[in-house]
Amino acid sequence: MGSPFQFFDGKWRMLTYPAFCTFLRSCLDALGLESKNYSGHSFRRGGATFALESGVSPDLVQTQGDWRSDAYKVYIDPSLEGRKLVADTMAKAVQALTTFPT
Repeated sequence: MGSPFQFFDGKWRMLTYPAFCTFLRSCLDALGLESKNYSGHSFRRGGATFALESGVSPDLVQTQGDWRSDAYKVYIDPSLEGRKLVADTMAKAVQALTTFPT
């Protein structure tokens, strides 16, 4: 059985960007939406964010998105929970630095 990023058309194949865009347009057309107003590019931000929040290493996210530079970082949109985790972690570290033993 294939992964969510594979499809079967007689044999298992990797889901490529062109195949994804073709599938996306066919779904939009089936919904009666103007598919020329959409592109697969909008999924880069969500895909990169989802991969990182799922525990995928930044290096693999960069490779999967075919980014040769650190440009993928501008696509990352941390969730509210992720931002809260950062704030809470920093607050605990500051508190530990300012708490003196009695």
